Amino acid sequence: MKKSRTLFLTLLAGMLLILAGCQSVGGFDLNKAMMGQLTTESLEGRMEIVLDLEFFETLPEWTDPEAVETARALDGLKIVLDEIKQENPETASFKGSLVIRRGEIPFHAYMDKTRVIVSIEGAGTPLEFSLEDAGLPIGGGIYGGGFGSGLGLERELRDKELIKALASLAFKHLDNPGELSVQRVVEPVNGVSVSMHKLHAEIAGPEMSELFTGFLTALVKDDEGLKKVVALFYDAVLPRLEEAGDFPLGFFLSDLSNNRELAIEYLHVFAKQSLLFVLYSLQSENGFATSGLSDLFTEETGVVADLYFDGSLNLRKNKIELTLAPDLSEWEDDSGVRSVKLTVSGEYWNHGGAVKAELPEGAEEANTLYDLEAQDEWLKQLDKQSVLYKWLKEDLHATRKTVSFFLIPDAEADETTDPTDEAAEPSDETSEAEEDWASEDWEYEDWEYEDWEYEDWEYEDWEYEDWEWEDEWWWYPVEERPLLLDGKMVVPARYFADSLGLDLEWNGETRSIIISGGDPETVIVLVVDSSIATVNGIEQDMGVPVILRDGRAYIPLRFVSEALGAKVEWIAEENTAVVTLD
Repeated sequence: MKKSRTLFLTLLAGMLLILAGCQSVGGFDLNKAMMGQLTTESLEGRMEIVLDLEFFETLPEWTDPEAVETARALDGLKIVLDEIKQENPETASFKGSLVIRRGEIPFHAYMDKTRVIVSIEGAGTPLEFSLEDAGLPIGGGIYGGGFGSGLGLERELRDKELIKALASLAFKHLDNPGELSVQRVVEPVNGVSVSMHKLHAEIAGPEMSELFTGFLTALVKDDEGLKKVVALFYDAVLPRLEEAGDFPLGFFLSDLSNNRELAIEYLHVFAKQSLLFVLYSLQSENGFATSGLSDLFTEETGVVADLYFDGSLNLRKNKIELTLAPDLSEWEDDSGVRSVKLTVSGEYWNHGGAVKAELPEGAEEANTLYDLEAQDEWLKQLDKQSVLYKWLKEDLHATRKTVSFFLIPDAEADETTDPTDEAAEPSDETSEAEEDWASEDWEYEDWEYEDWEYEDWEYEDWEYEDWEWEDEWWWYPVEERPLLLDGKMVVPARYFADSLGLDLEWNGETRSIIISGGDPETVIVLVVDSSIATVNGIEQDMGVPVILRDGRAYIPLRFVSEALGAKVEWIAEENTAVVTLD
C-alpha cells in the first residue's frame, strides 16, 4: 500500500488515465470527472479484485515446477473488501477477506499518513508497517537507491497544487481511445437507484502504445506546462533537498538553493531530456524499449471498463478488466503463465460525508516486521491449522529455506586441527583479516595520501598472469565452505543454521551444539569429536564426528539435514549439495 492516495482510489485514477483523455464525449466532461477523483476527500464503498491466470497448455521446457505451483496457488485469488471507509485522502480502513481455493482469510486493515496496520485471522497480533521512511524511487533506481529514499518526501509530494498540476498536465495531453462512449443509465448503488452517466471504454495493447507515445510527444512540446509542474515540485521539496547533500539531485541543487529561477530551469531541462530519451527509445527501430513494448502491448493485452458517474461527477460504480498477455517467445518466464487478467469492480457512496476509519482490534499491540528475521518469527507464531498458514507454507512455500554448499576439489578435512583446542562459540569467531583491520594500532591519521607516490607505478609493468593466487577459491567465504571427512560432507554449523532459519546454541563447557527448528520442531544435540547425536532425546550414529577447524564447528550435512526433515540434493556436475527445508 502507498500512502499518496488510498489503495482503491489510486487504482481507479490510474485506470482513468489509461482510458480517457481530455475530450468531452456526449456532453460528458471527462477532464473534470477525472480531476474530481483525485480530489475526493471522504467516501464509503465496497470492492472486489479478482486475479485470473491462464497457463500454457504445454508448459515450456524452461518452466520451474515450484514457480508453476506457486502461480497456480495464486490463480483465482480474490480480495473482497466488504467495507471501505476513507476518512480523508491519507486515512482509510478496509474490512474484508482474501479468498483462495483453500478458503477465506478475513482481515482488517487501517492506514494513515505514518503507518499501515493489518489484522489477519490466524496471525495473532496485528502487524504494523511504518510509512515514515518509505522513500520514493525517483532518480536512482526503483530498489531504494534513488532520490527520496529514506527522506520521507511523500508528504511534500502530496501537495494538492502539485497533484492538480500533474493531473492537469497529463489529462491535457491524453487522447481518448477509439472505443469510447457515454450513455445515461439508472443503476443500484448500495441498494439505492441512482441516475448516472455510464462511460464505456475499450483499448487494446497496440493502441495503448500509440497513445503513450503520443502523450510523451505532446508533453515534450509543452514547455510552459512542464515548467509549471517543475516549479511546484521544486517549491514543495526544496526544504528536504537541502538536507540531502549525499543524494544526486540534492547535490546538484545545493548550490542553486538561492537561485530559484536557475534551479527550476535546470530541473526543467533535466526532465525534458529524460522524456526525449524515453521517446527516442520508443520510436527508434533499435531503441531499447521498442521490442519490450511490442512484446507487452499485444493484441490480446488490453482494458475494458465501465465507469459510472453521478450528476456531481463522483465515481459511483465501476467494472474494469485489465488483461496482460505479452509475447513470451523471447522471454523465459518460469511460471508457465500465458496471460494475467485482473478484474476490479465496486460501488461507492457518501462522497464528502462524515466517515471515520476504524482501527483493527489490538492495534496498540501490533508487531513490526522490520527484517527477514522478524518475518521468520511472525511465520512461526501463525496458527498451524489456519488457512493462512497452510496457504503460505504448502502453496506459496513462504517458509521454505534453501542453502547450497559447493565442494572445492580436494577439500579434505586435514588432521592439523587440535581436537582439544579450546574454541570460543563457533558463531562469534572473527577472521584474522577482520582482526587486522580492526587493530587499534593502525591509525588513519598516520597515513598521508600525499605521501603515496603513484606516478612511478606503471600499469603495464603488472601482468595478471604473473600474479600467484595464494588461494584460488578466495571468492568463496571460508565460513561457508564444506569439507570432506571420511567421504562424507561436513559443513559449518553456524552458516548452516542461519541459512535455514534454525536456532543454534553453543555450550563451551560441554563442547556441544544444540540445533533446533523445522516443522515439526526438532532438537538435535551434537558434541565435538563425537559421531553420536541426540535427536529429540534418542541417540543416533552419524557415521562421522563433529570437528573443529580454525574455531569453526563442522557437522555432517546429510544426517543433520534429514533429521530436521530437510531434503538434500547432490548436483554432481556442479559439485554442489542443495538443502531445502520447509
